[in-house]
Amino acid sequence: MSTPFFVFITEEATELHAVKRSLSLLFGMDKKNALDALFTQIRDGDEITRSKNLEFLKTELNTRQNEVNASEELQRHIADWIKMIMQAGASGSDIKLLLDLLQTLPLFRSTAATNTLPAELVNLITLAADLSKDFDPANQAHITQLVDCMNTVVPLVKRGGDGTPFVSYVLIKAGPQLAACSEPNAFALLKGAAQLIKSVPVLSVRSLVAPLYAVLRQQLPRAEEAEGQELKPTVTEAVTAAVEGEKKETGTKLFFSNLECILFMFHILAAKNQALFSHIVAAPVVTAGQPIDTRGQESKQDFKEDFAARLKLLEEQAKTFSTKLNETAKNLRAQAQAAQPAEAKKQANDKIATLAQPIRLLKSLQNLASALLKKQPTFFAKPQASWFEKQQGQQGEQKQQGQQQGQQQQQKGQKRKSTGGSEATEKKSRSEQKFSGQPGESVATEGRGQGQRKQRGGKQGGQQGQKSQKGQQAQVQQRQQQQRSQKGQGQAQQQKSQKGGQKRQGQQQQQQQQQQRSNKGANKQGGAGRGRGRGRSNKGRQ
Repeated sequence: MSTPFFVFITEEATELHAVKRSLSLLFGMDKKNALDALFTQIRDGDEITRSKNLEFLKTELNTRQNEVNASEELQRHIADWIKMIMQAGASGSDIKLLLDLLQTLPLFRSTAATNTLPAELVNLITLAADLSKDFDPANQAHITQLVDCMNTVVPLVKRGGDGTPFVSYVLIKAGPQLAACSEPNAFALLKGAAQLIKSVPVLSVRSLVAPLYAVLRQQLPRAEEAEGQELKPTVTEAVTAAVEGEKKETGTKLFFSNLECILFMFHILAAKNQALFSHIVAAPVVTAGQPIDTRGQESKQDFKEDFAARLKLLEEQAKTFSTKLNETAKNLRAQAQAAQPAEAKKQANDKIATLAQPIRLLKSLQNLASALLKKQPTFFAKPQASWFEKQQGQQGEQKQQGQQQGQQQQQKGQKRKSTGGSEATEKKSRSEQKFSGQPGESVATEGRGQGQRKQRGGKQGGQQGQKSQKGQQAQVQQRQQQQRSQKGQGQAQQQKSQKGGQKRQGQQQQQQQQQQRSNKGANKQGGAGRGRGRGRSNKGRQ
C-alpha cells in the first residue's frame, strides 16, 4: 500500500474531521503506513503542520495504547522515526514533544541492559545542540536551544545516558563568559549542568575540576576583591527589592542561585573522586599517585586558603540575607493578619509565598558551604537542591489539597444526613403553627416566630438524631442479650444431655454387675450338684 499524504492545513471543522477520520481508519487497517504518513509530515512540513500532526499522533497513540504496547515491532518503528527526525535537525521544542511520545512506550521504559535507546537519543540530542560551536553570550537562539536540549536529556540520563558533553560545554566554553550573560541565562545554563552532573562517569571528573573551580572564583569573590564595593546578595529582583528596598545600581552582586548550582556540582564530583579535590579542600586524602592539574595556579595551600575564604564570605552573606528574609516574612504575616480588606490580605500572602523558595535556597546554600568548611569536610553524593524541594513541596501541596477536599465532601455528606431530620421537623412545626396562628399578627412577629421555629426544629432534629442513635444502641444491646440467652440455653441443654447420658451409663453398668452376680451364683449351684452326684455313685460302687 502506498503511503498517503494527509495535510492538516484546513481550518474548516468538517474537512478537518474528515481528514482525521480517514487517517484514524487507516491507522486501524495498517498502523505502520499511518505512522509513515504522519512522521513524513512532521519531518518535511512547516511548524503548523508539525504541531498538528504531533497533536493527532499523541491522541491516536493514547487511544490505541494497548495495541501499540503489545507490539514491540511497532514501538521500534516509532523510535526509528523519532531518531530519523532528530538526525534531520529538529528544534529543541520539537525534540521535547517527540520524546514525550517516546516516553509513553514500554520499550523506552525498559530497564534491560540491552536497551540502548536512551543512550542513542542522548547522542542525537547532543548533535542537535551543536556543542562544537563556540559560546556567544549574545546568541540567544543558541542559548535557548542548548537549555532546551539539556532539559530534554535529564530524564534520559536517568536511564543510562551520559550528560558529560553538556556539562563540559557549560563549564569549559560557557563558564568564562557567564558574567556577560543575563541573569536568567546564566542560571538556566548552570542549573541544566547541575541536573546532569550525576551522570558524569568517574573517569571524566578530572577534566572538570579546574573549570568548575574557575567558575566558582568568578561567581564568588573574596572579601579583599570586593573591597571598596558593596556586596549585593541577589536571588531575584522582586525578592531583593522586598528585602533591600530600592534597587541599587552599584556594587558586587552575589547570585545565590548560581552559587547553589556550582556547590551542588562540586559536592557530587568530589564524592565521586575525593583525591582530585585534595588541593582545594582541606581533606586528608591519599592521592592515586597521579599529579593534579592546577593549570599553573597557586600552590595547594593557597588553593585551600582561597577556597575557605570565599566559602566563609558566602556563608556569612547567606546567613545575613536569610535573617532579613525571615524578618520580612514575619512582618508580612503580621500585616496579613491585621489586613481587613481581602485584597490587601491577598497581596501580603502573595509576597510571603514569593519568599518561600528563596528561604529554602539560602538554607540549602548554607548546608553546602558549611559541610566543606569543616576540619573533616563532608561531600554529599546526593545533595538536595532548592529546586528539588520546590517540586516536592508542590506535590505535597497538591496531596494536601486533595485531602482537604475529601474531608470537606465528607463533612458535607454528614451535614446533609444530620439536617434531614431537622428539615422534616421544621416543616411539620411550620404547618402546625400556620393553622394555629391568630389572624392579626405582624410581619415582624412572624419573622421572629419563624426563627424560633427553626431553632426548635433544629433542636428537635438533634433530639431525634440522638433518639435514633439511642434506639440503635438499644437494638444492639437486645441482640447481644438474645445471643447470650441462646448461648446459655444451648449450654444448659448440652449439660442436661450430658447428665442424662452419664445416668444411663450408670444404670447399664449396674445391670451388667447384677447379671455377673447371678451368673456366678448359678455356677456355684451347678458345681455343688455335680459334687453330690459323684458321692452317691461312689457309695453305690462300694
